[in-house]
Amino acid sequence: MTSPNPTFTTAPTPRTQSTPATTRTRTRLLLTGGLAAGPLFLAAGIAQGLARDGFDFTRNAISQLALGSHGWIQTANFLLAAVLLTAAATGLHRLLRTAPAAPGPRAWSPSSAPRSSRPRSSRPTRAPASRPAGRA
Repeated sequence: MTSPNPTFTTAPTPRTQSTPATTRTRTRLLLTGGLAAGPLFLAAGIAQGLARDGFDFTRNAISQLALGSHGWIQTANFLLAAVLLTAAATGLHRLLRTAPAAPGPRAWSPSSAPRSSRPRSSRPTRAPASRPAGRA
């Protein structure tokens, strides 16, 4: 005798998988963090430098703002910039990993670029066979 409503068991879909649209959105968000890192770092450093008595941008490095009683602000600025730049590196990794690539390994580096796309140097690649007379 068979049951009238058979139950089918399927493997549950893992919740860690995301759709391509959400992956693109997350990657774009990570890359945007990297774009914001530089201007935010400079804006915070300039604001602190202008507010601190005795600080002169022509004589002092921006990292010297991390000294003193309000140094925690510049330290937080450094950490925020580091987090945003790390997020941008992660986004760039995701982008390069999922981008369409030429046949072969998906890693990109200047040495893996096709020879025809490398810039040509106007200088000779080898030293002259002999040295001019009178020069050591």
